[in-house]
Amino acid sequence: AHTGEGIDTLLALPIRGLRRNALGALVVGRGGEHAFTLSDLALLHDLAEKTGVSLDRAELFDSLVTAHEQQRTVAIRLQESLLPDAVVAHPAIELEARYRAADDAMQVGGDWYDTAAWDSGHVAVMVGDVVGHDLEAAARMGRLRAAVAAVIPSGPPDPVAILQALDRCACGPDGVEFVTAAAAVLDMATGELAYCTAGHPPPLVARQGGTVEVLGDGGVPPLGCALTITWPTTATTTQLDAHD
Repeated sequence: AHTGEGIDTLLALPIRGLRRNALGALVVGRGGEHAFTLSDLALLHDLAEKTGVSLDRAELFDSLVTAHEQQRTVAIRLQESLLPDAVVAHPAIELEARYRAADDAMQVGGDWYDTAAWDSGHVAVMVGDVVGHDLEAAARMGRLRAAVAAVIPSGPPDPVAILQALDRCACGPDGVEFVTAAAAVLDMATGELAYCTAGHPPPLVARQGGTVEVLGDGGVPPLGCALTITWPTTATTTQLDAHD
């Protein structure tokens, strides 16, 4: 069929996806008799086949990206719901908390933080990590944090006692085999900071003048029902002033 544009032969080949579903057509026109040889037809068939697979994979990739973004949004909201809504308020100290996930792929896991205050003027800060970086780790963390948050205010303002309470909760009915944590309690009347860690990176104190003190003493192994811990009789202490 002559088109008036120098094209005597039109060839239309279906473009099919991986499921052999029709995505479109590859239409090619050439002039002259016997415009398409057998090798031309084989090449065009191969081109149509590869085009369909590429289009299908591109659509699948877009769907996976959308699903990942939706999953990531759900994961972030879950993590936020498991963490405390706010830190404790005290007239003599300013507390701030930020949660930043190391893995942008999911941003959910077993990391948590919490704060507590006693009528005696003591303020506690705790951070911890239940092993794992998935929704299951987040669920275990949520149960553990809720149990500890209920127990700590009724106990003494002592970081060793806080970690012991955490260990008892980890060894309870919803046992967690491996938990790292750090707890620090500040006596607002004296400026004494007592701390204890359990397999966790040590707390840091930014001193006036720009120096940083690593509170690396007074640690015990990670907590959990699979471990045996020898607890110190007292927490390690350091002195803070208003500018630290």
